[in-house]
Amino acid sequence: MDDEFDSVADRQKVTQARVHSELTATARERVCQQTLDPLNVFISNPLSGSAIPPTLIGRAISRTYENTGYSALEPHLVIETPEAHKTFPADQSIPSKEVNEIKSHREIVENADTITVLAYLEHLITFVRHSREHKWDQIVSHGVLRSREKRVPQLVKRINTALETEGVLWKLTNDNQGFNFRPIGSELLEESDKEFSRITEDQRWKSVVSPYESAFELYKDRQYTYQIPEKLYNSIEELARTIVVDLEGWEDNREMNLQKYLNSMRDNGLFEPNNIMYAELNDLISSMEKAFQKSGAHRKNRHQEIGREYSTLLLHQISAYLTYIIRMYENKYDTD
Repeated sequence: MDDEFDSVADRQKVTQARVHSELTATARERVCQQTLDPLNVFISNPLSGSAIPPTLIGRAISRTYENTGYSALEPHLVIETPEAHKTFPADQSIPSKEVNEIKSHREIVENADTITVLAYLEHLITFVRHSREHKWDQIVSHGVLRSREKRVPQLVKRINTALETEGVLWKLTNDNQGFNFRPIGSELLEESDKEFSRITEDQRWKSVVSPYESAFELYKDRQYTYQIPEKLYNSIEELARTIVVDLEGWEDNREMNLQKYLNSMRDNGLFEPNNIMYAELNDLISSMEKAFQKSGAHRKNRHQEIGREYSTLLLHQISAYLTYIIRMYENKYDTD
């Protein structure tokens, strides 16, 4: 099989993960700045300024110690010492080393491991929400502070927008249990999508990739509608049609329904020795078809939300099935 991409740089771009179970560098930078300005007031210098009481950061760091231990946070604390050239009166002791909370915040969020960062941010946002007004003196106006109950949910929304648009499979929730980051779907989506991208570099599968890519673009654009399962269904259908009609000639009609193509693949031994995969795939396809029927009565229903979680699950399942079928085909029938 000829490799469509001659350059390792091109191949790396094709197989680069589009979803991530870990925080990406860009996601870290965005969330870092958002939480340095949790009430969304103007910061004149985003690189050095902040609009949060440093004491809240210190409390969040201390509380995170209880969850992660010292070793997870200690390397990321920025300790400041007195300037070497600075002199102090004889009756004044030299100040001891102190943690610079603002710099430590940036260092933690941008460089600590993902779970440590998320645990720290949960505590920080909780302290922002419940802190006393006097801690915010000279940082924000009283008017801004009085609207804190509205501004903190907006912070949650901004963080989730950053995570979604960066393809990070975590979501910040605010419920009776407080502020909590919860995983979206499974980290297996990251691997299944990368593997599908890798195996479909072959030009033969170009028409199969197209509807899958359209579904993924909707997902990346946060358009979690019935169009996602519809396009994923089309991708399965195109793969079955490509194998059965175009490559093997088991059938000569490209207008048959998907079930007949799957039956032909089964009858020709494609699913052996794992015929249970045939049954599982049929169940998944049946549920997707029911979704189409539900939304098909009114065209506007195709744009109804099905949710990020369900969309993530479908992308994982379909990319895994597509990859499996292609691998089975190449192992059994590919003689190139």
